[in-house]
Amino acid sequence: MTGFSRILTFSRLEYCLLFEAAPMVVAVRLALWVLPSRLILQAARRLAVQQRNAPAPDVGLGKLIWAVEAISRRVPRATCLTQALAAQLLLRAHGYDSILCLGVAGGRGGDFMAHAWLERQGRILIGGSESPLLYRLPDLAKGPGAGSKPNGR
Repeated sequence: MTGFSRILTFSRLEYCLLFEAAPMVVAVRLALWVLPSRLILQAARRLAVQQRNAPAPDVGLGKLIWAVEAISRRVPRATCLTQALAAQLLLRAHGYDSILCLGVAGGRGGDFMAHAWLERQGRILIGGSESPLLYRLPDLAKGPGAGSKPNGR
């Protein structure tokens, strides 16, 4: 099925989620391009620890992640960090809490590799393919000096 004919089969909910995810992915991508990473990570940390009386989740996690991934494929340089941050914002808007995770490793030939993914209740939601190979950095919600766990867990 071609991309266009597949679009015609989307439900109303899927269209709504795509229109909701698009500005989040684009805004996060632009923020990562123009703002210092320090500011973005501080905002992510505040978001992670912020207490909210969010409504009960109204849309399944899978549909929300699908929307972020679908939009991210069409936004230039929408990296794993862009996707994880945008997904965290979208999930939070729908009443889901999640944890932004960052990890690093030495790549082939000594190259440095970094990756971001999103977890909820110990389950990887987005960006999970690389995470088991990485040294997980401290939780953003705990701030500087928090302990880390090797190998993604």
